[in-house]
Amino acid sequence: MSTDDRDVVTPRRPAPVRRQARGRARIESILDAAEQLVADVGYDEMTTNALAARAGISPGSLYQYFGNKAEVLDGLIARHEASLDAFWEAQLTAEAATRPIDEVVDGVVDAVVAFKAERPAFWALFHGSATSEALGAAARRLDERLADRLDGLYAARAPWVTPRRRRLVAEVSVATVKSLMGLVVDPSRAPGTSSADALVELKEVLVGYLTPALAPPPCSPRRPPVGGAELPGGGGEHPVVAPVGDPRDEARRHADRRAAGDEARGDADLGRR
Repeated sequence: MSTDDRDVVTPRRPAPVRRQARGRARIESILDAAEQLVADVGYDEMTTNALAARAGISPGSLYQYFGNKAEVLDGLIARHEASLDAFWEAQLTAEAATRPIDEVVDGVVDAVVAFKAERPAFWALFHGSATSEALGAAARRLDERLADRLDGLYAARAPWVTPRRRRLVAEVSVATVKSLMGLVVDPSRAPGTSSADALVELKEVLVGYLTPALAPPPCSPRRPPVGGAELPGGGGEHPVVAPVGDPRDEARRHADRRAAGDEARGDADLGRR
C-alpha cells in the first residue's frame, strides 16, 4: 500500500436507517420505563439498575444510550417539554379568546387533568419532591412559556388591560393551577375531599378571578360593543370582533354548571347507598 493510500481517511458511513430506527425505539422504550419508575418510586429513588430491569435490558445496554441517571432525566425533561408545548398549542388557540371564560376554563382544566393522568411521571417530576437543579430549571421554563401563552390569549380577549396587569394575571393563573392541581391529583392532602370536588373548586377559583380581571372597565373608551371585543390587528372600518359576554352571565352559567354537578354527585351517592 502506498503512502498516499495510508494518508487517505475514509469517511465513516452513516448508520443504516434501520439501525438508527432501532436505536430511537430503544431510547423511547427506556424513557417509557423511566416514566413508570418515576411514577412508582419518584426520581430520587430511581436507580439505573432498577431502570434497566424495568426496561428489560442489562445495565450495560442501558449505558449504551444513557451514561448515567442525569442523562435519563434530561431525556424525560425534553420529552415532557415537547409534549406540553404541543398540548398548550392545541388548547390555547385564537378561538379560545372568543369563548366565555367559564367554557374555556372548564375545557382547559379538564384537558390538563387528562394530560397528567396519561403521564403520571409528569407530576412527580415537576411538582414532586425531587431536588434536581435540572428539574427546577425545566419547571421554571414550562411556567414561563405557559405564562407567555396566557398573556397572548388575554391580550386578544381583553386588549384594554395594561400589559403589566395582564402579565400579572397570567402568572397568577399559572400559580393558581399549580397550587390547587395538587388536590386534584392527590386528594389525600385534604382528607374528606375527592378529586371531583377539588376540580370543581379549582374551576370556580379561576372563573371567579378571571371574569372581573379581564372585564372592561364600565367607563373605558375602549369598552367593546355589546357582545364583542375588538382584537389586535382589526382596525379599519371592519375591526375583528370577539364575543365577550357579560361577566354576570358567565358567573350565572358557572353557578348553574356547579349546581348540576353537585346534583349528579348527590344522585350517585344515593345510588351507592
